[in-house]
Amino acid sequence: MVSELRSDVRSLGPLLDAVDALASDDLSGLDGERLGDRLIAVRRAADLLDLEFARVAAAFAATDEYDIAGYNTPLHWMRENCKISGRQAGDAVAVGEREARLQRSIAAAREGSIGFAHVALIARTAEALDESGRAEAFDESPLLKNAARRTVAEFRRECYHHRHALDPQGALAEHVDLVERRSLEVLPRADGAVSLHGFLDTELGTALRTALDPLARRAGRDDARPRWRRYGDALLELCLMTFDGSALPTKGCERPHVQVTATLETLLGTSNATGHGQSSGVRGLTPSAWFTRRSQ
Repeated sequence: MVSELRSDVRSLGPLLDAVDALASDDLSGLDGERLGDRLIAVRRAADLLDLEFARVAAAFAATDEYDIAGYNTPLHWMRENCKISGRQAGDAVAVGEREARLQRSIAAAREGSIGFAHVALIARTAEALDESGRAEAFDESPLLKNAARRTVAEFRRECYHHRHALDPQGALAEHVDLVERRSLEVLPRADGAVSLHGFLDTELGTALRTALDPLARRAGRDDARPRWRRYGDALLELCLMTFDGSALPTKGCERPHVQVTATLETLLGTSNATGHGQSSGVRGLTPSAWFTRRSQ
């Protein structure tokens, strides 16, 4: 592998070879405790590499190489050539560009008391304050004090509250921008199914998940449905529950409902039953077996 590298990055050859060698280790003889120790060690090594990636990413973003190569931004170049998401590229540049202001956070990550994800959240907080003209308000110390005791999800909320306290107007403007981007398209297909496309802001996303989560739980130990299927089923269940209630506005003194028509043969499931029962206002046919199951 070393021979495949350019001379200026040849020093990474032994590191890449060592990582490749890890894949040949036999894990079958390791119990849960030893596997857990290995996971922690591998994750720490990955965090150290992420810190180095951030340092190099910031240096790269300061050049015009991405433009010469025909990319729109440094993040665009990294997405394509480093095979990472835009979010990962943005986190790396945010950390690398603020290395001098995150010295204690970076040191804590090198020691293993926090992860790179924590450092990235601190860097993103600094970035938001920079963009709001409040760069002087940033101090990593209050955030770093609690980072080691927080999961990444918990720390993300703490960073938001910290940013809001220092820059309430900037936080409000960001929230309003998210709300203005709220959208949902229900795109019909020729077979009567629909596909959904949209963007849910924080408030709408939280409301939707809060409503669906209780309905998306497994029905029992034998429920083998994957998570995405359970959420799809939960959305149907939520709609049917809403129809049964009285919260929806009426039209012509009639509550919204789905009307399904079928012949007697379809309901009885006879061999010559047609499958043309359909929901009112919706294109597409429904198999007779569906009516049989629904009518039971």
